[in-house]
Amino acid sequence: MISLKTFCSEWKIKGNKGRFFMFFGGLFLLFALIGTLLPIIPQVPFAIISAYFFSKGSTRIHFWMRYNKFFGRPVREWEDFKVVRPKMKVIASLFMLMGAIIGHSKLGLPVAYSLDAIFAASIAYVLTRRSSIFSFLS
Repeated sequence: MISLKTFCSEWKIKGNKGRFFMFFGGLFLLFALIGTLLPIIPQVPFAIISAYFFSKGSTRIHFWMRYNKFFGRPVREWEDFKVVRPKMKVIASLFMLMGAIIGHSKLGLPVAYSLDAIFAASIAYVLTRRSSIFSFLS
């Protein structure tokens, strides 16, 4: 487990650019951790984004993310093969549809329509990614 002490010691070593990547890596890691507790927040996309930022800011934390019990497998599959498992595609699409429905019930129409556009683009992106590592190898 990466400790706060490790994170802080790496923060001191990095310059402004490294701190930028470490800050956003930590922010998205926090979102991913919240996603493990609240099922309406997707953890895997936030973990992948966090791993990207840590790959630029901290190799030690990036390595930890790649081999983490909760985030490791999806992060490795995405980074190595750009693969999203079918189960994750279905779950992500369903939660985005639920978010659009909640948005229409809670937000005004112009905002709800822009939210629909974002969700539609996100769903299209997720559904067009490969589903198997074997499709990459063939």
